[in-house]
Formats: sequence, C-alpha cells, structure tokens
Amino acid sequence: MKMSKLAASIAATLLAGQAAALDINTVTPDIELVISGATAANKQVNTYISSLCDIATQDNYNDVAGSDEAVATFCTVPASAGLFATDKNVLFHKENGGSSTGVAPITTAGTVNILDMAPGNCVQTVANTGTTAGEFECPNTKVAKQTHVGVSDVEPELFVIPANGSKTVDLTAPLAVSPVNAQTFGIVVSPGLRDALQAAQGLTVGSDDVADMPSMSSDLIANIFEGKVKDWSELKGLGGVAIDASAGLSNGAVNVCVRTPGSGTQAQFNAFYMANSCAYRGAGNFAFVGKVTATDSNGIENDSPVPTIGPFPLAGPHVHKNKGSSDMGKCLTNVTADGRWAIGIQSLEKVDEGRTNRNNFKYVAIDGVTPTLENVAAGLYQNWAALTIQWRTDVVTAGSDLDVLADEFVRIAQNINDIVAFNTSLQTDDASTSNDDRPLSGFNTPEILDGGVAANVGTLAFAQGALQPSFPFNASQPVIPFNQGLTGPSTCAVPTYNAVGIDVTQQN
Repeated sequence: MKMSKLAASIAATLLAGQAAALDINTVTPDIELVISGATAANKQVNTYISSLCDIATQDNYNDVAGSDEAVATFCTVPASAGLFATDKNVLFHKENGGSSTGVAPITTAGTVNILDMAPGNCVQTVANTGTTAGEFECPNTKVAKQTHVGVSDVEPELFVIPANGSKTVDLTAPLAVSPVNAQTFGIVVSPGLRDALQAAQGLTVGSDDVADMPSMSSDLIANIFEGKVKDWSELKGLGGVAIDASAGLSNGAVNVCVRTPGSGTQAQFNAFYMANSCAYRGAGNFAFVGKVTATDSNGIENDSPVPTIGPFPLAGPHVHKNKGSSDMGKCLTNVTADGRWAIGIQSLEKVDEGRTNRNNFKYVAIDGVTPTLENVAAGLYQNWAALTIQWRTDVVTAGSDLDVLADEFVRIAQNINDIVAFNTSLQTDDASTSNDDRPLSGFNTPEILDGGVAANVGTLAFAQGALQPSFPFNASQPVIPFNQGLTGPSTCAVPTYNAVGIDVTQQN
C-alpha cells in the first residue's frame, strides 16, 4: 500500500522535528517579488521558486477558500544558490489573473491583488518538516501591490486585440520581453465523452494510453466552441448512431468550458482554432476572418450550471466562462459530476492536477495527433505557444535584487536541464507538498500514458546555436526546431524552422 503524503509528512515531522521555516508573522522579508499573470504556467512558476528556496525554510500561502487567485511562498534563498552574496529571505507573490495581468499592469506600472499577509492574518495549517514545505491560510481579502514580473502564455501584443481582453496595454513602455519556451496546449473532455469517442473510433474504452487516445478535428472543435454544435447526438458513431445514445446518456446537450477574455490560454486557442487575426511582425492583418466563441449561457464567471426549466435541462449549447485554469478544471469536473459531458482547453501542465474537485477530465488527440513532446518536436502537434516573461526596466532596474530574481526566472525557463526537470515533474507526484490527494510517488491525474508509463508532455526549449533537437526524440533533450520569433514571438505567424535537422520518422 502506498503511503499518503499526509502520513509521510507526519512521519517526517516526528523524525526531523520542527524545521526552521520562516513565519511571515514574525520574520520581515528582505525582498518581495510580485509575479502576475498566466495560470496555465503555474507549475513552471512553482518550479522556479522551488529551485531557489531552501526547502527547510519554505512555507506556502493561500486564502482560506483555497481559491488560488493569489498565492505566496516565503523562504530563504541561500547564498549557495549563486544569486546573492548572502542568504536572503524572499517573499514570492503570485497573482493568478490570467495572462493579461502578466502584461497590462506590467506595461502600465500598475497593481495587482495579492494575499493580505499582514502580521496575524495567516495561520499555519501544516508544519514544514524540513523536507516538505509548510502550509498557511490567509484571509479571503486581497491588497493591491505593484507587480514586478509578468508571465503570459502568449506575447504582449496579442492583448491589444479586443477579443482577448479590455485592459490597457502600453506597448511604448520600456519593456524587457523574453520568449522562454514552447508551452503545449490541449483539448480536454469529460471522461464519458472520451470513452464514447474511443468506442466510436474502435479504441480500448477507458484506456489512458496514447495508443487509445481518441481524436477530434480542428474544424469540429472550432464549431463546438462557436456554439454551432448544440447536442452531442450530432456526433455520430458506428452505423450513424449518436455517441451519447450509445453511451446511454439521457440528455446530450453540449457544455463548453471557455476562459474569460484576458486569458492567454483562450487567446492562443482563438488564434489556433478560431483563426482570429493579429497584425504585427508579418502575422496578418486586422480583417477578422475567423470564428468567435459562443456567449456565456448565464453571464456568471466561474460557474458551471446546467440551465434547467422545470425538471428538464434547457437545450444546448451551455457555455461556461472560467477565470483561471483551475476554474476550467472545476467546470469540467462539475459538469461531469452532473452526469453530463463538457469540453474545454488546458495546457498540458494540467496532467499534474492532484485536487479531485478540478481534475476529472481527459485529453484528446487533435486531427489524429496526440499531444506528446515527440509530436510537438516533429511539427505534427502544432497547438503550442511561446511563453513570455516580461517586466518594465524602469521598475525592475538593472542590477537590483528584483532584476537578479527576474533574470534567473528567465534563465530557468529557458534552460534545457530545468525544462527536463519540469517535464519529469509532470509525470509523478510531487512529494514536496501535502496539500493534495495523490498517493506518494503515484501517477498524477489526469494522466497520459505511453505503454503503461507516463508519456512525455510539457514544454520544449527553442532550437538555437548549440541547442538542437535529438534524433530520434529524447526526453532528456526536449527541443523544438520551430519558433514563432526568438526575440518577438507572434502566435499568429507560421512557425519558422531554426535547427540543423528535424525528425520525420514520427507519424502520430
């Protein structure tokens, strides 16, 4: 039997005693770094922070509702990390408002809402063991503070397009913008819909293996999200029988989980599937030629009801807007719990989601291609975008402590060894925290398997100079030979080949 992480944490505490963690109620930070933006890249941000922190000093902070809207980590960054001449106690804030909050308030030197961590506000719920981080809960109230570093799933210019958000973006500001890696995105569906698609395509029903991953076409996905497909009965299986009828579903109204404007996940989806236009760096013009996502069924964000009149659900499609990627997961999970099917969008980082109230969904292949790193590197799976990290150079000034931390964030996000470690972390449970329900060292959920072991998913480094792809693909050298601009990326541009070779043996 596998030991739960809570049991492991208790055991470690008994053995190691109380670790010298930093209590925010009594210790004043030497540096506060406010990071804002993309929720799809949260695990990358957590990896950056964990790589710098002395784990014996680390505590993680969230609000009492566990909303993830604003989180923080307080720890010692030791001199041995190589950033500072002496140990520094650093408070890392992360505001999870979507990619536009990693762009708009950065460009305008504005504020974001962070945890209210005034002395006495935050209460410890899990003690640091010396080898695992402690946990604190803070009030639901937030306070405004200037943001320093922004993280976005897509480049800043994409947020001047009205469909992608309404926040003010000042592209004339003195900005340092770094495209750091190729982040992979996918389409997720309720497990029942995944199983029905497997049955229709002659695959092993219920299997999480890539060999049995069912496929949906880009055209079908675009039309579902536009609201053109109202009922799952419009998807036909063997003999023309509706797949919901074959699965015994009594009401097949389509549920679509989308993100709110300002989401980088939604912005890249709009560009890739809906053919929304953009007009910079040769990526097209402002003439709209694509599709728009359907209007929210009830106009309430982070809500996933199935609208009813009397005892019967209203006809579909039902569209549910979600602020963050965790809310997206909750949307899929809530609709599924109601005995119905939903479809949504997530980064492949979400194969690492331990909280059972937001992980009940499965990834599908797109146009017959599964979302593995092998296929991304081969140019077959094309739903990826360049993650960017940016800051104002008159706020994060050259040579300052903030500049040192920001530069290190970019270095880690671009470094091949750190990318390998990040991708590996998506494959099994992270034992450094006890705030989820996964078994210690067990597979994460929802998992993508390849022959019974975790498949290669996550992010890739961009090919440049000596950093080149491996042949055949090797997970220890995850490099993509294409890019959308190494200095100024454009999600709407056709990727450019920038390598000394490409693997053409990969088929699907």
